[in-house]
Amino acid sequence: AFQAAVPLGDAALRLNLMTAVAGAGAVLLAAVIAIRCGARPSVAAAGALAFGLATTFWRTSARADPHPLHLLLVLAVVLLLLEWDHRGRPLRWLVAASLLAGLALGNHMLMALMGPAIVVYVLCGDRGIIRRPLHLVAVAGAAMLGMAVYLYVPLRAAASPAVHHDYAPTTWGLFWRYVLGRDFDDVIQKATFFELACDIILRAGPNLQPLSPSAIAALRPSEGCGV
Repeated sequence: AFQAAVPLGDAALRLNLMTAVAGAGAVLLAAVIAIRCGARPSVAAAGALAFGLATTFWRTSARADPHPLHLLLVLAVVLLLLEWDHRGRPLRWLVAASLLAGLALGNHMLMALMGPAIVVYVLCGDRGIIRRPLHLVAVAGAAMLGMAVYLYVPLRAAASPAVHHDYAPTTWGLFWRYVLGRDFDDVIQKATFFELACDIILRAGPNLQPLSPSAIAALRPSEGCGV
């Protein structure tokens, strides 16, 4: 859709441009979420700018990459959940967040890691939802509708010309292999959460600096995000 709406250059250029736009949108949403949680606009803008200029984020946003779009969708889900909580927890905001979460899962499986946190946040805000089956069906249906983008994979794989890939996911087995990323099992190192946390701390340790009292006061929200 983006390539059709932006008739600039070839397909590669438009994909690079789409990634850059998604990255810029993610930076903007990061600032909006910080302000929504009570941070001062200047602090939110500075934090979002620092995030946008981070080496890894800048590098992935400067080329065709799924991660900036994924981050944009994740931050949009967070913002919708905050609005859902702030506006008295109406169903439509939760359904919208669920739809975007499903769409984000269709873009990258990393969204699955956020699933438990979303469930906990929703239950902390509205425990009674588990006694409203129609609401649960609406939320689950919205998520499945978002994930329906995966249906394009076998349809496109069966079309001509074929998608340039190691295999065409035209069967259920190959489809799930594609969706679950089974080809990456051999290159992903298995590690426990504790091992990963220790590795992050050891790598970042020399660069960690304690926050000053003024910085803590500036970051303290005037109004909580609410749970």
